[in-house]
Amino acid sequence: MLKLESFFFFSFFLFLAGCGNQSKPVSVEQEIITPLSAGNAVDDLLPYIDSVEVVPLETTGKALIGLVGKILLLPNGNVLIKSTASMFMFSPEGKFLFQIGKNGRGPEEYLTIDDVCLSQDARELWILGGCEIVKYSTETGRFIRKTTLELPEICNGFDAIASGPGHSAFLYYCPQMDENNFSEDFYCLYRYDEQGRILQKFLPRKDYGLNIALITQTSDNRYILRPQDSDNICYYLSDSLPVPRVKIDFGKETIKNRYSSDLQTYLRSDYYKMPVYIYDTRDYFYFSYCGPEATDCYCIHSFKNNKTITWERKGDDADGMFMIGGADKDFFYGIYNDYRDWDEILLNRQDLLKRAIIQKTHLRIPEDSNPLLVKVKFKF
Repeated sequence: MLKLESFFFFSFFLFLAGCGNQSKPVSVEQEIITPLSAGNAVDDLLPYIDSVEVVPLETTGKALIGLVGKILLLPNGNVLIKSTASMFMFSPEGKFLFQIGKNGRGPEEYLTIDDVCLSQDARELWILGGCEIVKYSTETGRFIRKTTLELPEICNGFDAIASGPGHSAFLYYCPQMDENNFSEDFYCLYRYDEQGRILQKFLPRKDYGLNIALITQTSDNRYILRPQDSDNICYYLSDSLPVPRVKIDFGKETIKNRYSSDLQTYLRSDYYKMPVYIYDTRDYFYFSYCGPEATDCYCIHSFKNNKTITWERKGDDADGMFMIGGADKDFFYGIYNDYRDWDEILLNRQDLLKRAIIQKTHLRIPEDSNPLLVKVKFKF
């Protein structure tokens, strides 16, 4: 079954290390979200959507958007889009501004993009490529510096990045899928200084996991490390220590740690697992997760009203799937890339979120144009 393609349509499949606590977390009130016991399962999202805004992304020969891997939002409203091995900056209205950096082997180029983030002041884009961080100005796109990282013995490169205080960086390492990895303790999350030296290490491995959307940017340029084991704790990475801010509780239907090292066995199990694609606005918290038989499930929780809605993917049309990929204080963002006319799309074959967006906007992408940036605001 390759429902996995629809659930993780733009990611690579590598097993990573799940993690627990090394030291005492920062003292903070922890939100607990219970999708199964408190969630209201819905079959129509229209009543829960306040508004939808559509931003056409300017099409030029210098910025052709293909497969989108990440969206980063700047405080001034500009939007950075990672498309394949390129980084493109757009204005809030969708005007193309400039490309940041270039893929190559030159002194001011990056060799690969494993992950990206903004510095805490959002003045720099940090591109992680294995054992290097390449930094560029978000104001001009110009190269700033390249830092080679001091690597732990067990690690030959990192897979995810978030900015920390004082120009430090959080880096997450995903070991290859190998059950023998549990025979030796090792840490998954490291904090580095600006010179590439290790400052701290956190979260010893406890479980298998997938290298998919490990760290996501959320509102106010904060970063979330998604849950890495059956504790299902979301860590916010903005202070010098990871902050266990949100726990996603599936109750007795939570899968156990080390359930299986086989991907299909794990996904098809009768349990709920793997909260991923995690974003929050000022009032709402969004994530997707995997249900029994690898069912694609989605959840939005209102912090303000302590209400939760959930839904399952039922449509079988995987063309131009719409996924949440960013958030500011009010809106969730995603890329709409279905080039069919809206009235040619069979709504009953679409996921509920894409269906509601089409019903709300009747959007259409002109031929030979970039996809659309869509902003969704919820209400409940």
